[in-house]
Amino acid sequence: MELVACNADSLLHATNELTSVPYGIFSEGMMVGFILFDNEIYKDGYYWILRFMIDERFQGKGYGKLAIGEVIKMLSARVVCKQIRVSHIPHNIAANKLYKDLGSQKLES
Repeated sequence: MELVACNADSLLHATNELTSVPYGIFSEGMMVGFILFDNEIYKDGYYWILRFMIDERFQGKGYGKLAIGEVIKMLSARVVCKQIRVSHIPHNIAANKLYKDLGSQKLES
């Protein structure tokens, strides 16, 4: 079951859409995940987190919550930010739980 987009497709998206910013998620020098989000606000005052993944070998260790929490803090600190939206596959149970746990932090799926 495919729960995340291919990272190569995400990087291609970032190359074609200059407002999208890709970041590797690292722990102790090792890449454990990837996140792609828009660095420019949409007209209605929201930002999009377009892609987010933690390698299956590193899931369940808190890296995802820490990483997305940092992105939310960074985007929320912008005065114009009214909301942060996240793109995900609805049947991704782990992602849904993570996003709902962060729901009080300007996050909408």
